[in-house]
Amino acid sequence: MEEIERAKRFGFTQPELDRAKLNLKASMEKAFKEKEKTESSRYVDEYLRNFLSNEPIPGIEVENNYYNELIPQITLEDVAGIAKLLQKTPDFFVSLTGPDAKELPLAADLIKVATDMASRTDIKAHEEKAVATKLLSKEPVAGKIIKQTVDSKLGAKTWNLSNGTSVTIKKTDFKNDEILLTGRRYGGTSNYDLKDKYNTQNAISVVSSMGYGDFSPTDLQKALAGKTANAGVSFSGTQEGFSGSSSVKDMETMLQLLYLKATSPRVDESLFKSFVQKMKAQLAFMMADPQTAFTDTLYKVLYKNNPLRPGVPRPEDFDKVDMHRVLEIYKERFGNAYGMNFVIVGSIDEATLKPLVEKYIGDCHLLRRHLITKIRE
Repeated sequence: MEEIERAKRFGFTQPELDRAKLNLKASMEKAFKEKEKTESSRYVDEYLRNFLSNEPIPGIEVENNYYNELIPQITLEDVAGIAKLLQKTPDFFVSLTGPDAKELPLAADLIKVATDMASRTDIKAHEEKAVATKLLSKEPVAGKIIKQTVDSKLGAKTWNLSNGTSVTIKKTDFKNDEILLTGRRYGGTSNYDLKDKYNTQNAISVVSSMGYGDFSPTDLQKALAGKTANAGVSFSGTQEGFSGSSSVKDMETMLQLLYLKATSPRVDESLFKSFVQKMKAQLAFMMADPQTAFTDTLYKVLYKNNPLRPGVPRPEDFDKVDMHRVLEIYKERFGNAYGMNFVIVGSIDEATLKPLVEKYIGDCHLLRRHLITKIRE
């Protein structure tokens, strides 16, 4: 309700509008490039909307022309007009769902929250702060491909890099403008004792809630506006790794994002505390759901109450998460890429990809962390 009131009073900022435009254009650009390889389900959805709600189907080429012509014409005044429309709408509907508990507010309480918001004087306009334009504050030190093998049957090449990683590449034509990446090696949460159970279970969530490098999660979204690229990490009982996807033109952004997440987890105690509070609030009534209670019991029976087996989390579990220990574990598993095998497929150009792989995946600092760890052992 507070954010709606903020929009009513102050509208939106020019940077917010610019990011929205970039994201719209990037989404349409990708759809247009894949016009000959669009999944049938997308057409089915369009036909359904056309039949049920009379939504027009002009075709992707016409839609692309609309986007290119109309998006640049949208001004901040146009968007502010939407905020003014909200001001002219005195009627509203408030709904709340939740468990059958005495703590839930009454209908009158909900209405009071909504109506009192209009009289608040402490709501201020959104302040747009500057965000770094480069994902990486320090450039990686490129490694070298020291060996290449070819699998003629699969049509794939594998590059062995000087930092102990390997990359398998295969050009495919299933999509015109898509590149997919995965990276895996054996390891995972099984490397840690029971005392680190909650730290390992929540490692990725905790780190992602605080951000990476110079970016909070919100700032990272802003920095990636207009980019078709993402990268993430995975941490299971027996494996750890990376994943990513991008358009052809944003392939380097994907690799930069992967490198950023591997090497620069960010420390932010306020965001960590916010994460813990949010998770505890979400889980407070979870066991009141019969399906959740059944799942929890099922895990306990199947795994004979094995304390290492994750069941349904409880709010108090998050009091056992140590931010500093989580960061240690994260850096141990992802800051060291030694032994990791990456697979990159899609609309790749080998000549363009090769130096990027050497720079971001073959970075010698990733090997150095492995050697330092070995020396300490």
